[in-house]
Amino acid sequence: MANATIYVIPFLTSFLVSVVALFCIECTRRRFSSDVVKRFGGIAIVLAFLSAVLIDERLVMTAPIIGMMIGAVAIVVFGVWDDIARLNWKIQAIFQISLGVLVFSFGMRIASFPIPFFGSVFFDTLPFGDVLGFALLLAWIVFLINVLNWSDGADGLLSSLSIVSFSVIFLLSQKPEVYQPPIGILSIIIVGASCGLLVFNLPPARLFAGTSGSFFLGFALATISVLSGTKIATALLALSLPAVDAVWVLCERLRFGASPFHGGDSRHVHARLREIGWTNYAILLLYALFTVVVGTIALATNVHGKMIAFGCVVFGVTVFLWWLHRKISYKEIK
Repeated sequence: MANATIYVIPFLTSFLVSVVALFCIECTRRRFSSDVVKRFGGIAIVLAFLSAVLIDERLVMTAPIIGMMIGAVAIVVFGVWDDIARLNWKIQAIFQISLGVLVFSFGMRIASFPIPFFGSVFFDTLPFGDVLGFALLLAWIVFLINVLNWSDGADGLLSSLSIVSFSVIFLLSQKPEVYQPPIGILSIIIVGASCGLLVFNLPPARLFAGTSGSFFLGFALATISVLSGTKIATALLALSLPAVDAVWVLCERLRFGASPFHGGDSRHVHARLREIGWTNYAILLLYALFTVVVGTIALATNVHGKMIAFGCVVFGVTVFLWWLHRKISYKEIK
């Protein structure tokens, strides 16, 4: 890996700031015996990210990166508010869409979209292409925020998923045919912050990312994958298990007349695995190993290969979810 040393300081800065901030949050939680403070881990993640970005002289502050940083600050404010007041899903959805509008106003764009065996479709060649690109950007950001947010239901799960996913983006940015040091720096910074969270988030978890942490990690992965030249296929493949799970749960909620965006139920994979007797460590190991495997596939294939792999993964995960649903239904009947 060329010039690997340029990533050491951002990683260490982010990790150390995250650990120190999380330690302070834990001390506050113990002093006041507050369950709400236990969900303030995201404050440390964002603080670590902003600190590492601001002190790195190699990172040029482009408009999209500035927009991403403003979004991170807004997420902390909103996330703390949500963790205290438990806002309804409509307010959360409006805020998530606002984040997409924010980064779009700072120049972030999805210029094209790959179609297997047909090549990439460039939005500037299509009627209303700007509108389509804007809509796709909003949908991508909202989708990933919710995928990561809904994954924060088992100890260590969100932090481990983030470590692997951002590591995949980092390693992709180091490939000779890609080589994007700014993307590498941004990604490794979040890997460092997530490693710090994992120290306090392993089962039994002492602190959680909360709304601010899960929203920021989803927002960051969505925006960095776009900044890196629309690496949506890579990010989507790396998060294929929680992504397919999110779509499955959305469909189930619609089927039973529940709000499609209201989280906190027991329909997700991690909740159902726990229901049939899996431990938190077993669930964490399954997600981590699966993400490492599909992340490796994402690094080893081109865009078309990623899309084909994603299709195979979608089929496999769907079968697994169907089996899990049947197993729980049979258990309830007995």
